[in-house]
Amino acid sequence: MAIFKGNNKTKVSLLGVNDTGVSIITRGTVIKGKITAQSEIHIEGNFEGQIQSESVIVINNGGTGKGNIKANKMIINGLFEGESKCDCIEIHSQGKYRGDIFTDDLLIERGGSFIGSSHTKNDIKNN
Repeated sequence: MAIFKGNNKTKVSLLGVNDTGVSIITRGTVIKGKITAQSEIHIEGNFEGQIQSESVIVINNGGTGKGNIKANKMIINGLFEGESKCDCIEIHSQGKYRGDIFTDDLLIERGGSFIGSSHTKNDIKNN
């Protein structure tokens, strides 16, 4: 779990790991930077930057992500803007994706939104 010092010199937990090893960026939290992980990451707050994970990235309803994501699987039920390179991408009914997708397995549920361009994983080599 990441611990950050607040303005009043108390320790505040902004990025937590639950009992199943899932890292959570909580609501009301804004993180900018680069994350490298082997475990699943859930974004309920706001993230801007790069994420590389060997597992699943989930942007929950109300969560936002902006930047570049490389992961085994990405599930969007919030908002993502940027580029992702994943084995599988799912845009759920509340999800909104704006940007470029590189995957061979794309699912968009009714109500989900995708504005951008979609490419196969073979196109990664050319990019």
